[in-house]
Amino acid sequence: MPKPKVDKETQKLLSEQEHVKNLTEQEGWGIVKGNLIKYVAALHNISSLNSTDPQAMFNQVASRQLAAGILLEWLKDVEGTAAQFDANKELADQVKGSYIVHFSMEGKQ
Repeated sequence: MPKPKVDKETQKLLSEQEHVKNLTEQEGWGIVKGNLIKYVAALHNISSLNSTDPQAMFNQVASRQLAAGILLEWLKDVEGTAAQFDANKELADQVKGSYIVHFSMEGKQ
């Protein structure tokens, strides 16, 4: 009996995770990550606000916090995706060697 294959959606996910992991393991990723963190720190620097109007300053701070949050979430997402690859690959390899049986309780009471 042939071994079951991982479905195409799972294969695609694993492939994407592997590519992201390979990217984050490169020396260039450390440079990009460092630059991104510097940009986020600059966004948090209130000394560079260019207004004296309190409402405008508040709006600038709120916008900067939103932008910084988005950048940090993206960074966490990229590194999280890379970190998930090994565990997901191991699980996929285990599934390849076994069969999943689905029981349905529909219509039975």
